[in-house]
Amino acid sequence: SLLDPAAAATTTTTTTTRTDTTTNTSPKVHLRIYEPPQGSYIAGTNFFVGLQVLTSDSESERLVYAARDEYKVCISIDEGHYSCWSTNSTIVYADVIHGSHSLMAKLYKDGNLLDDTASGLITLTTVSDPTMNMTGIEFHSQQFSPPPQANTQYDGLLDDEE
Repeated sequence: SLLDPAAAATTTTTTTTRTDTTTNTSPKVHLRIYEPPQGSYIAGTNFFVGLQVLTSDSESERLVYAARDEYKVCISIDEGHYSCWSTNSTIVYADVIHGSHSLMAKLYKDGNLLDDTASGLITLTTVSDPTMNMTGIEFHSQQFSPPPQANTQYDGLLDDEE
């Protein structure tokens, strides 16, 4: 399959008419966690995770979008095991222990976590009692929203929205 990440490592690249250009048929994609933002404080112990799928070029976007039902989105909290959801799911964590946490996301396909799709590590802090005196702390108010536009030309999503 063109989208098989295991094959990506062994895929032979083909040279185009220009000798300095090579083409690889595996999509170039990675995840970005946009919600909650890096370093945020969340009032309460429930929060949702917003993800954006970023592609490096239009061909990768086409390949990933065409195979979106073959992927799952997986998230690790506090460097634990990954939990996975379909790409059109709303991801909500409930009753998370009060304190500092880290999140990392990866795509999953054909029984494998795709390490090369990993988001950066995001840290956040949940505060079970937001009325306690925490001088200088501003709580992040979460709102469900579509992902922001990326700073790249292509920012394909894995759901049915365009």
